[in-house]
Amino acid sequence: MKAIYLLIATIAFILIGLFIHRSFLELSLSMVKNENVQLTRNIIAGQFGSKFIFAILSGFIPIIYFIIQKITKISFLYKGLITIGLIMGTGILFWFVRVFIIKRQLQVYSNIEFPNEMKPSYLINGFNFENYLFFGFIIGAFISILIFRPKKSRNNKF
Repeated sequence: MKAIYLLIATIAFILIGLFIHRSFLELSLSMVKNENVQLTRNIIAGQFGSKFIFAILSGFIPIIYFIIQKITKISFLYKGLITIGLIMGTGILFWFVRVFIIKRQLQVYSNIEFPNEMKPSYLINGFNFENYLFFGFIIGAFISILIFRPKKSRNNKF
């Protein structure tokens, strides 16, 4: 029965990922936008692939939670919500770090003097926001496991 719930949750998160990808990408690009640097994309297929990668990585959230639940034996109501918060929070934190790094790179790039009012361009194909988000999910899972793992008895009998 848990396998059916896991499958339904995974499919739901994949569908949510498909629907929010565009908003996620637009928000990410608006956060790194620099008026002196033009952001460009050279492959249309990259956008298509990025959408499905984001959706599949979103679908891993219930699977990650299920693995944590099996390892730590947590219940959903209290520790489960904290675990989901840690997973999502670290994912968002890693995404923000990536946005900050790109923003700094674009700031340095925009300070370079170009002749005749040329505007430099920067390819967005390598931004990989979704990968950093997923890596944050994994780190959040490890933190959750470390926090909620079963405590071993420390009674040392000699």
